[in-house]
Amino acid sequence: VTGFTGKLCAEYLMSRSTLPGGDYANLRWACSARNQTKAEELLKSLAEASNASPPQVLPADLLCETPEDESKLRDIVKSTKVVLTCSGPFELYGKKLVQMCAEEGVHYADVTGETDFFSGNDFDLR
Repeated sequence: VTGFTGKLCAEYLMSRSTLPGGDYANLRWACSARNQTKAEELLKSLAEASNASPPQVLPADLLCETPEDESKLRDIVKSTKVVLTCSGPFELYGKKLVQMCAEEGVHYADVTGETDFFSGNDFDLR
């Protein structure tokens, strides 16, 4: 959420969730970020601008360099129905997340323009 595209997604979700009777009126969402403080500050300012409540920020690292990192990320994935990631480069940050979503039956979406990320990878999605 602290990058350019993540910020745009957060702005969109916040603005839509404040529309009375709108499609997103009952939307529950959270953000994940490596830098929780930076994300919370950004979301607070976006929320003030749109008269919305900022979502919860869940700290996680997509690199999963330790078993604890992997467990944190898996817990986040398991707690949702859809994961939308804006954290590239996806070749570096996306593989583990795609695998976890497949294993946990969670929908996955990203904003990648990296065609090699999916076409060049042999994901084991069983």
